Amino acid sequence: MKQKPARSLLLEGAEKLGLSLLPEQIDQFMVYLDLLKRWNRRMNLTALTGNQAIIEKHFLDSLMGAGVIETGKELRVFDIGTGAGFPSIPLKIQRPEISVTLVDSSRKKTAFLLNLCGNLGLKTVRVLTERVETLHHSPDHQSHYDWVVARAFAKPALTFRTAVPFRAPTGRILLYLSPSGAEELGPPDGWASSRIDYALPFSESKRSLVLLSRSE
Repeated sequence: MKQKPARSLLLEGAEKLGLSLLPEQIDQFMVYLDLLKRWNRRMNLTALTGNQAIIEKHFLDSLMGAGVIETGKELRVFDIGTGAGFPSIPLKIQRPEISVTLVDSSRKKTAFLLNLCGNLGLKTVRVLTERVETLHHSPDHQSHYDWVVARAFAKPALTFRTAVPFRAPTGRILLYLSPSGAEELGPPDGWASSRIDYALPFSESKRSLVLLSRSE
């Protein structure tokens, strides 16, 4: 069976998930897809290689968080262990007004991210080659961000503990987890937790977004 073009897959998947993308944003995702596949031939950025798998399990899954983050605000977003830019680069494409800091310990991955951001013309994006734990007490990052996001970083409890020091006093944490990971985490003591369950559009893989804020 002939595969659908990547652009059609992105549009179809976004429609199934109720996501809206402008033509120029779709163009950016096509550049992202091309660069990711080309760089992935030389280094290990992702185990996924096919267009449908990358679009569904990286791009569309990442974009699900855009419906949770407030619109129309210049929010500061911190992405721990971003890898090849997930979820923050898709979020930045869909929400260009946000300011994003991406952290990964792999110099090869951050080199890819710098090249990617240049090719996509993204502004207010900072890429750091660091182990995220080394930034916990940095005055530039501690208690600084409106949103801390993480996807496929570590086990849920460790991901949560790693994220906490970076959130501003009124900030929130958004974790991309499997449903079992969301159950495993549960609401941490002193935190209010809400959860959005969804299925990816082609594989019907089950996913969960967990939103955490300090309870009053």
